Amino acid sequence: MHSNAGRLGRETLCFANHRSVRADRVRVGHDTLLSVVDFRWENSDDPFLFFSILCAFTLTPGLLMRTVTVGNLQLTLVLCALFYHRLLVWDRSTRPITSSDAAWWGFLTGCIIVTHYFNVTLIVVGVVFLLLRKAYRAIPIYLFLSVVIPLPWFAFNYFHYGSLTGWKFVYSPMMDIVNPDRTPYSVSTVLDQLVPRFFHIFWNPQESKRMILLSDLASKYLSGMTCFAVLGIGVWQLKKLVKKESWQSLDILCVLGVILNFLLLVYMSLANSVPCVMGRYLYLSLWPLIFLTYRFFVVLPALYRRAIGGSLIICAAMLTTNFLAQVMVEQLKPLQ
Repeated sequence: MHSNAGRLGRETLCFANHRSVRADRVRVGHDTLLSVVDFRWENSDDPFLFFSILCAFTLTPGLLMRTVTVGNLQLTLVLCALFYHRLLVWDRSTRPITSSDAAWWGFLTGCIIVTHYFNVTLIVVGVVFLLLRKAYRAIPIYLFLSVVIPLPWFAFNYFHYGSLTGWKFVYSPMMDIVNPDRTPYSVSTVLDQLVPRFFHIFWNPQESKRMILLSDLASKYLSGMTCFAVLGIGVWQLKKLVKKESWQSLDILCVLGVILNFLLLVYMSLANSVPCVMGRYLYLSLWPLIFLTYRFFVVLPALYRRAIGGSLIICAAMLTTNFLAQVMVEQLKPLQ
């Protein structure tokens, strides 16, 4: 596939290729999400499957809606792609991690945290990777820059607003909307919100209304496939660890990043009694989710890979069509 769409789909997340990866260039664009990162790669195991997974994650209305509204999500996605790309390059290389490597990676991690403080979980992913590579001297450098880069932002907020973030200014109005009775959240409350707020809002905008049956089934299908892939890779690598067999550190680190992101959302919900366990906050783990989904299904026979890839594209098209229909109906109401 040499078309622009195919090339972008294959090259956006080059770490999906486990045979040969060569960084070509980085291009930041604002016209489309698929042009945020451009890496060249060779010898892909299944370009169609990867392109299908990429479409399912990046062309659904939930992500598209968040990337065109006011926020830092586009920048977060670009920087997180660079973070995991660097993780792949070092994971496949036998060259020792130097102090300059740790400094560059710490600077990048700090910049990601500035875009959204939920990204603080990436510090744990970075430290675990350096521990696995036995780059003990690089850890203090990485930690120092990861903390120093966002420090001016936190300091400014603290001295001007009395808080490290602007959370306290939006907390009260948010509670009036989502929890007017100020009912304390429990684990059962969070679990009850998983399907409607977590899985649904990951693929669809939070503002979307009730969907038709097929679109609702498409959201649940995509959620099930993703969860199945993440849990499958995690159990597979954990089983290898227990048996002391050869295991993929990149798989473990991607699963760790997704789990830490989810646990942070659960903690924020329980601590503040607001629904932070929302799918749109998992966009911070978009790239490891794409990678893990690809890694899980690429081992299947070719016929199954084609069927899964086609179904993912169909589901993404159904969700986008449903949302566009809702937008058109809202636009036509004043004319009636």
